[in-house]
Amino acid sequence: MKTQKVMAILAVTLFTLSLIVPAATVNAAIPDVVGYWKMDQITASDNNRIAPDETGVNNAILGPADHEPVLVDSPFDKGIQFDGAGFAYVAINFLVGFPPSSPAIQIPISTNLNIEKQIKLEAWINVQALKTDAEYNQVIVKCTRTTESWDSIDKVVGLAVKSAQVGTDASATEGYLSGFVLTDTGGYNEIVTTSRVIPLNTWVHVAFERTGTGMHLYLNGAEMNVNVVHGVQAPVGDIVDGTEVYFGHDAKITMDEVEMIDLAPIANAAASSIEIGDNMLIAIIAVSVIFAVAWLLRRAVQMWIIRAKA
Repeated sequence: MKTQKVMAILAVTLFTLSLIVPAATVNAAIPDVVGYWKMDQITASDNNRIAPDETGVNNAILGPADHEPVLVDSPFDKGIQFDGAGFAYVAINFLVGFPPSSPAIQIPISTNLNIEKQIKLEAWINVQALKTDAEYNQVIVKCTRTTESWDSIDKVVGLAVKSAQVGTDASATEGYLSGFVLTDTGGYNEIVTTSRVIPLNTWVHVAFERTGTGMHLYLNGAEMNVNVVHGVQAPVGDIVDGTEVYFGHDAKITMDEVEMIDLAPIANAAASSIEIGDNMLIAIIAVSVIFAVAWLLRRAVQMWIIRAKA
């Protein structure tokens, strides 16, 4: 009888804990789309013209005024075309230019684009021509800078088309696909397809991933064979934080359905659950055990009194 009651108390305790602590979902990693630019409209916002982000967080500003990208037809309704001098820009942090400081003061704008572990960049693209005076015809690139000068910019993570695996080739009529990552401990790392896989004036889907197994490039859903031209294919360390993201920089390209995805976000407890830490969990278990032991002692005392009276 005593054993049954103790088991009942422990069952109730465990059930209560299951309601409070989401056992299998606390550390679940569900991919999270942090930016999705459909590129099917250009709208006015304050003094800028933007390509809206479907998440409502990271609208891309188009510029400069004399080379502003334009809306054109695409297989997916509309796309945005870049002429090699224009671009779309998303601010992650604004640098404060005055007063000067070291390090530079940054005002956070869209910090959810600073994915540190595992990332995926993807888009539908149509390359009109390879810009051979630029080594990287950028599809998507996140950069970081320490000053307002262009000379202080470093590429952090990105997906690009190149006329040559390293450098440029003015005679190229097809492009290599490139993906790269700058990490805090592994430096700059880049992979490039072993052959020219990007045709001109043809819509293709391209993607770059940095996962737990390293860097990977995809064309129309198929993983490509690659050469490592900088660093290693599986760099260690976290992806360096950036100050801005560019689309179509130094590229004569039409883009559509652009996405940036966090492949391994830290999952929060379910919204209906109470978030508790390790210490609180230990306290709950300890209190439950104390109550169970107290109940046993109480029953033992009662039985002793009954026997004593008898």
